[in-house]
Amino acid sequence: MQRAMTAWLDRQIQMDLHRDFNLARFALSVTAKALVLACTINALAHCALEAAGLLPYPLGEALVVGFVTTAKITVAVTLFLTLTIGQAIRKLAIQRNAFEHLSSTDALSGVRNRRAFFEEFEGATQDGALILIDIDRFKAINDTYGHPAGDAVIEGVGHTLTAVFAGLPAIIGRVGGEEFAVFLPAIAGSRADHAEAARAAVAAMVVAGVEGPVTVSLGVAACRPARPAIETYAAADRALYLAKAGGRNRTAREADLSALARLQEPRAAGDPPGDGLRLSPVSA
Repeated sequence: MQRAMTAWLDRQIQMDLHRDFNLARFALSVTAKALVLACTINALAHCALEAAGLLPYPLGEALVVGFVTTAKITVAVTLFLTLTIGQAIRKLAIQRNAFEHLSSTDALSGVRNRRAFFEEFEGATQDGALILIDIDRFKAINDTYGHPAGDAVIEGVGHTLTAVFAGLPAIIGRVGGEEFAVFLPAIAGSRADHAEAARAAVAAMVVAGVEGPVTVSLGVAACRPARPAIETYAAADRALYLAKAGGRNRTAREADLSALARLQEPRAAGDPPGDGLRLSPVSA
């Protein structure tokens, strides 16, 4: 019986530790459970002594005295131990949270690193959009202004994307040297509009040590629960390539790829020429 009660108490403590740790709640919870366990053991012990004829006074009186004494000792000792242990656990919890944040965050841009982004993106189960964002002519920025300036550009883009998508259930990550990705679950408004807002915000950035605007090209693809994440990423990457080929500093959608394919199909004699594929917006 004692082993069973001890195992039960241990399970309860472990359950507490897996919640968001609160020192006062932890101390009260452990104290209450320890009190129940101690009083139960005390009652069983008194019953055994009474059955053996070793109690000098009636069982009822012995139980009351034993409960009061056990309660006083258990509360005092358990509160002291749990507060002491709880402080240590709280520090460990804070350190663990800090470590988890560092292990999932790109130190330069402040957004999720590649591993953390793809873990969340591949685990998504709702409709949405994947936006791939690539800094235009990033190698030229490094070659012209130096790598510290390139780092400042990456940092600026990360902070800008965070500001643009603030308040939205967006997952933002740096997935390559100068490439970012945003998973945007289904929300009100056009996904292309949100991509355009990001493009315009980056173009408006001022980066110390870099002359002229920093621009990005974006590719947007649809996410669906039944669609493999690798297929969505490939479609967004093709759209990004289309935006680059179209002059950079613009957004291309997955639908634009289909339109381009139709324009490239052989035309029968007498068919009117196509109007051409227009990406939004034109290069600034």
